[in-house]
Amino acid sequence: MPLSLSYGSISLWVWQLQTQLELQWAHQEELGVVAAGDIDGVRKIILETNPYLLAATVAVSLLHSVLNFFAFKNDVAFYNSQTDFTGISVRSLVS
Repeated sequence: MPLSLSYGSISLWVWQLQTQLELQWAHQEELGVVAAGDIDGVRKIILETNPYLLAATVAVSLLHSVLNFFAFKNDVAFYNSQTDFTGISVRSLVS
């Protein structure tokens, strides 16, 4: 079985990112937050997925989180301004 090794240089920020991720994942494993298989799955996703697709997914997720925050803020403001719930159905209060 032949063995081939290759080496190359990486930039400082890539090395720092890899080091920080390894330390963070090791710490999470120590705390029992995640299992080793979960970390390998995340690593596989990061390495095998198109970077543009990952960036688009992150951007859409952030936009979705911001819009959810504003919707929740408006719901809270609406219900705080109500003195009575006349005209509001029970279904809309529950959901």
